[in-house]
Amino acid sequence: MGSPSYGLAAAITIPSTGEFLVVRQPRPPSPPAEEGEDYRRFVDSDLYDLPSAPLEPVAGEPRSEVAIAGADSVAGLDLSRFDVSAALDQIFDRFGLPDGMRGEWRLLKYVEEAEFGPDAGVKTVFLIGSLLSKLDALPESCKWMTKECALGLLSEAKPGSDRIGQYAYIGLLNSELSSNSTAVPELPSQEYPPGITLVPMKSKTLQPFRTTNLVVVRATNASGGSTCSDFFACGDALLLDPGCSSQVHAEVRAISSDCLLIKKTMDIHEVSFT
Repeated sequence: MGSPSYGLAAAITIPSTGEFLVVRQPRPPSPPAEEGEDYRRFVDSDLYDLPSAPLEPVAGEPRSEVAIAGADSVAGLDLSRFDVSAALDQIFDRFGLPDGMRGEWRLLKYVEEAEFGPDAGVKTVFLIGSLLSKLDALPESCKWMTKECALGLLSEAKPGSDRIGQYAYIGLLNSELSSNSTAVPELPSQEYPPGITLVPMKSKTLQPFRTTNLVVVRATNASGGSTCSDFFACGDALLLDPGCSSQVHAEVRAISSDCLLIKKTMDIHEVSFT
């Protein structure tokens, strides 16, 4: 397993209006014409997220760094080792943001991605900066959005509507939602979109992969149902386990307390209650 990579996401906010800046993310490259006919029938809608860039280690002589309030508040994070200025420059240049948005920054949060494999995952530094007033002269790919609007796009997604990316959700929005939509907090996991949590579990997956995803789907009410050709289940949460190693069955049981666990591997179907 290699070393983790690092990224920086910038939350530019206007406290007086409760808005924050999102930028339209580049679309993935189109497949070759001879292979992409089916793909082109399903075109993704626009994805908006916090502006972000890779965060690289300082190379050579340290440059004049941006002052980050609260940078020493997280154990194990030493921002002096990284070229924060270059990452911010890349964000402003890539998305054409006006220099008027540059100002004081403080550390919002530091998020270590769960190790889904095969690499060591991404560790993201979230910075937040505030503006006194809205800057309207923005590139076409940028817009201001309220938390209420963003949460609405996440919880009431419709075909063709704008989508909200994981940086905006993890950095600014998930604290607005009830905590009962999360899995066991002590296990490394990722919740996105709201109510769907991925927990990497050690598995017998072929190398270089080492994990399989335990998918926790939390219902919005006390009962829910799902029907397929070979099973029916209802409950507060549905856990789908594609075959994790027996070494982590204790963690699975911890997550599935008071829930229905459905395990499906090849032609073996096992349903167990805990």
